[in-house]
Amino acid sequence: MARIVAQTYMFPKIEQWLALCREHGIFITVTSSYRSAAKQARLHQAWLARGRRGLPAAAPGNSLHETGEAIDFAARFNPTYGSRRGTDAYTYAGRLAESVGFRWGGRFRAADPVHIDAGYSWRSLG
Repeated sequence: MARIVAQTYMFPKIEQWLALCREHGIFITVTSSYRSAAKQARLHQAWLARGRRGLPAAAPGNSLHETGEAIDFAARFNPTYGSRRGTDAYTYAGRLAESVGFRWGGRFRAADPVHIDAGYSWRSLG
């Protein structure tokens, strides 16, 4: 798992979400958290070069990754837990993230199911 670099106020909710995922048989790997504006620019340019296909990447200055308030993740079910009746691991993990107060990217207009963030409502907590 990548080291999580995020705002301090986010860690209690991150830990709560990861614990819920474990309880529900979902393996989570954090793939990205804080990223520099330069890295965000590279990701955004790559997304544009793909014709805006695949997972979206916001323009620099418009991503909560740049402020340490977003996480990207990989999710898969523990096979010993059985079926989730057609719900994929990302949707299940995203709903669990929402239950602890995160905003899940799977609901964005340009869906980003691998993303959770603090949203802008948490800004006063930081």
